[in-house]
Amino acid sequence: MQETYIPFTPVAGVVAPCAYAVLCTEPGDYTVRPSFSNVIGAPAQDLLVRFDSVMACMSHAEFSHPWEAMSKAELPRLEGRWDGYAFPLLEVKDSDWLASFTDCQTIGLARDVVRHFRFVSLDNVVDVLMYGDGAVTAEWISVMQE
Repeated sequence: MQETYIPFTPVAGVVAPCAYAVLCTEPGDYTVRPSFSNVIGAPAQDLLVRFDSVMACMSHAEFSHPWEAMSKAELPRLEGRWDGYAFPLLEVKDSDWLASFTDCQTIGLARDVVRHFRFVSLDNVVDVLMYGDGAVTAEWISVMQE
Protein backbone atom coordinates (compact mmCIF):
# COMPACT_ATOMS: atom_id res chain seq x y z
CA MET A 1 0.00 0.00 0.00
CA GLN A 2 1.07 3.55 -0.65
CA GLU A 3 0.80 6.29 1.94
CA THR A 4 -2.02 8.73 1.35
CA TYR A 5 -2.84 11.99 3.08
CA ILE A 6 -6.10 13.59 4.08
CA PRO A 7 -6.58 17.02 5.67
CA PHE A 8 -6.87 16.84 9.45
CA THR A 9 -9.15 19.62 10.68
CA PRO A 10 -9.49 19.60 14.48
CA VAL A 11 -10.67 23.23 14.22
CA ALA A 12 -12.06 25.42 11.45
CA GLY A 13 -10.03 28.20 9.90
CA VAL A 14 -6.83 26.56 8.64
CA VAL A 15 -6.41 28.77 5.57
CA ALA A 16 -2.67 29.57 5.37
CA PRO A 17 0.63 27.70 5.39
CA CYS A 18 2.43 27.07 8.65
CA ALA A 19 5.82 28.73 9.24
CA TYR A 20 7.07 26.05 11.65
CA ALA A 21 5.68 23.46 14.07
CA VAL A 22 6.93 23.07 17.64
CA LEU A 23 6.71 19.60 19.19
CA CYS A 24 6.67 19.51 23.01
CA THR A 25 6.77 16.28 24.97
CA GLU A 26 6.36 15.68 28.66
CA PRO A 27 5.23 12.46 30.31
CA GLY A 28 1.59 12.06 29.33
CA ASP A 29 1.43 15.47 27.63
CA TYR A 30 2.20 15.86 23.93
CA THR A 31 1.53 19.08 22.04
CA VAL A 32 2.21 20.42 18.59
CA ARG A 33 2.03 24.16 18.02
CA PRO A 34 1.88 25.02 14.33
CA SER A 35 2.81 28.69 13.92
CA PHE A 36 0.66 30.49 11.37
CA SER A 37 1.27 33.94 12.85
CA ASN A 38 4.80 34.02 11.43
CA VAL A 39 3.58 33.86 7.82
CA ILE A 40 3.12 37.32 6.28
CA GLY A 41 -0.53 37.77 5.35
CA ALA A 42 -1.78 34.93 7.56
CA PRO A 43 -4.01 35.47 10.60
CA ALA A 44 -2.19 36.46 13.82
CA GLN A 45 -2.88 33.16 15.52
CA ASP A 46 -1.24 29.82 16.14
CA LEU A 47 -2.83 26.47 16.79
CA LEU A 48 -2.24 24.34 19.87
CA VAL A 49 -2.97 20.64 19.33
CA ARG A 50 -2.87 18.25 22.31
CA PHE A 51 -2.60 14.48 22.07
CA ASP A 52 -2.87 11.75 24.63
CA SER A 53 -2.04 8.07 24.22
CA VAL A 54 0.97 8.83 22.01
CA MET A 55 3.02 5.87 20.83
CA ALA A 56 5.81 7.85 19.14
CA CYS A 57 6.59 11.31 17.81
CA MET A 58 9.36 12.96 15.81
CA SER A 59 10.37 16.21 14.15
CA HIS A 60 12.57 16.65 11.09
CA ALA A 61 14.02 19.76 9.52
CA GLU A 62 12.78 20.75 6.08
CA PHE A 63 13.75 18.22 3.38
CA SER A 64 15.25 15.73 5.88
CA HIS A 65 12.16 13.62 6.58
CA PRO A 66 13.16 9.98 5.95
CA TRP A 67 10.13 9.11 3.80
CA GLU A 68 9.87 12.39 1.89
CA ALA A 69 11.85 11.13 -1.12
CA MET A 70 9.97 7.81 -1.27
CA SER A 71 6.40 9.10 -1.22
CA LYS A 72 4.71 9.48 -4.56
CA ALA A 73 1.39 10.59 -3.09
CA GLU A 74 0.25 14.16 -3.59
CA LEU A 75 -0.23 16.28 -0.50
CA PRO A 76 -3.59 18.04 -0.20
CA ARG A 77 -3.26 21.75 -0.98
CA LEU A 78 -4.61 24.91 0.57
CA GLU A 79 -7.10 26.94 -1.46
CA GLY A 80 -7.22 30.50 -2.77
CA ARG A 81 -4.13 32.67 -2.49
CA TRP A 82 -2.23 29.84 -0.79
CA ASP A 83 -3.06 27.11 -3.32
CA GLY A 84 0.62 26.44 -4.03
CA TYR A 85 1.19 25.26 -0.46
CA ALA A 86 0.50 21.93 1.24
CA PHE A 87 -2.37 21.74 3.71
CA PRO A 88 -0.39 21.87 6.98
CA LEU A 89 -2.36 19.38 9.11
CA LEU A 90 -2.62 15.86 7.71
CA GLU A 91 -3.67 12.40 8.73
CA VAL A 92 -1.54 9.72 7.08
CA LYS A 93 -3.22 6.53 5.89
CA ASP A 94 -1.18 3.35 5.26
CA SER A 95 1.70 4.92 7.16
CA ASP A 96 5.22 3.88 6.15
CA TRP A 97 6.43 4.95 9.58
CA LEU A 98 3.94 2.73 11.41
CA ALA A 99 4.80 -0.15 9.06
CA SER A 100 8.48 0.25 10.01
CA PHE A 101 7.78 -0.86 13.60
CA THR A 102 8.39 -4.55 14.23
CA ASP A 103 5.80 -6.81 15.84
CA CYS A 104 7.99 -6.88 18.97
CA GLN A 105 7.77 -3.09 19.20
CA THR A 106 3.98 -3.15 18.95
CA ILE A 107 3.11 -6.17 21.10
CA GLY A 108 -0.52 -5.98 22.16
CA LEU A 109 -1.18 -3.16 19.72
CA ALA A 110 -3.58 -3.53 16.83
CA ARG A 111 -1.97 -1.40 14.13
CA ASP A 112 -5.34 -0.52 12.67
CA VAL A 113 -6.17 1.52 15.78
CA VAL A 114 -3.07 3.70 15.51
CA ARG A 115 -3.52 7.11 13.87
CA HIS A 116 -0.65 8.95 12.21
CA PHE A 117 -0.76 12.75 12.14
CA ARG A 118 1.69 14.90 10.16
CA PHE A 119 2.23 18.65 10.48
CA VAL A 120 3.85 20.14 7.38
CA SER A 121 5.45 23.56 7.70
CA LEU A 122 7.79 25.78 5.72
CA ASP A 123 10.57 24.83 8.16
CA ASN A 124 9.99 21.30 9.48
CA VAL A 125 7.73 18.24 9.54
CA VAL A 126 6.32 16.82 12.80
CA ASP A 127 4.80 13.32 13.02
CA VAL A 128 2.73 11.85 15.86
CA LEU A 129 1.52 8.24 16.20
CA MET A 130 -1.44 8.01 18.57
CA TYR A 131 -3.48 5.06 19.74
CA GLY A 132 -6.91 5.29 18.13
CA ASP A 133 -8.80 5.67 21.40
CA GLY A 134 -6.70 8.68 22.44
CA ALA A 135 -8.07 12.19 22.44
CA VAL A 136 -7.01 15.04 20.16
CA THR A 137 -7.99 18.57 21.15
CA ALA A 138 -7.10 21.83 19.45
CA GLU A 139 -7.57 25.53 19.99
CA TRP A 140 -6.54 28.74 18.28
CA ILE A 141 -4.23 31.02 20.27
CA SER A 142 -4.08 34.73 19.42
CA VAL A 143 -0.57 36.08 18.95
CA MET A 144 0.35 39.74 19.35
CA GLN A 145 2.13 41.11 16.26
CA GLU A 146 4.90 43.70 16.69
